Amino acid sequence: MARRVSAALAVLFAGVGGVFAWRAISPASERPPAEHRRAGPGEGSPGHAARAAGSSDSWFGNAQTRSRLVTPTPETIDDVVATAVARARREARPALGFDSEWEEALAEAFGASLRHALAPDFEAYQAWIARLGGETPYLAGDGVATEYRRAIESQSRATAFAPVAPEAVRVRARFIRGEPVPPDPAFGEPLMTLRHTSMFDIPQDAERAGLDVIEALIPITLPSTEDDGRRSDRRLEVAMGFGYAWSPDRSAWIPWRIWVYGAGQEVIPPNFP
Repeated sequence: MARRVSAALAVLFAGVGGVFAWRAISPASERPPAEHRRAGPGEGSPGHAARAAGSSDSWFGNAQTRSRLVTPTPETIDDVVATAVARARREARPALGFDSEWEEALAEAFGASLRHALAPDFEAYQAWIARLGGETPYLAGDGVATEYRRAIESQSRATAFAPVAPEAVRVRARFIRGEPVPPDPAFGEPLMTLRHTSMFDIPQDAERAGLDVIEALIPITLPSTEDDGRRSDRRLEVAMGFGYAWSPDRSAWIPWRIWVYGAGQEVIPPNFP
């Protein structure tokens, strides 16, 4: 089981961590379930045969997926996001049995997550979090807002206009009414898990709260790190999984986790959410 969490994430928000409690979790502290076939909403496997995440045969690290990588630009970002969202819809319908409300909500959530990752705009990012009922130091106007903004904008460079494979998006269930979905080797286990314990008013314990949790995954390249944790010029092919928990009160998928899958090498992690 991978236990590596980027050193860069360990120091991220060091100046604001006491107020804004970011967390990075190794798989040892949060066991990640994967998918299986199950009738009804939240059913799970896309059925892609592959070895453990990060191998040359992983669904996001093979030659076919590599050939689908595109580098978005300000002129093409709309098309890249639209392609990824359309693919997520196609994945969700047969695999998860979504009704129209859940499907539309997934399209909105995943599209927003991907856009904010690939084409970061701090003000728009904060407005999105606010619409979902989230809280940040910037929105609260507290004393660490400036440091928080600086940290977010610095970290956003990891994913800004990074090569992605929108045609290779996968969608799977992680929890169904609080029940963990059994593992599938097609996805492997994450190198790192990102969450925030208090940004959104949604439980962190999916099993106890009976949450429905889904994940939309996209192949992406992230910058690797040097031995001392500094960003290197090399980018690694990984998969980034955006995890959402369903909020009946808001009729929306709320950002819940981000999982990063890869070959066991350190990468600069994205922002959460």
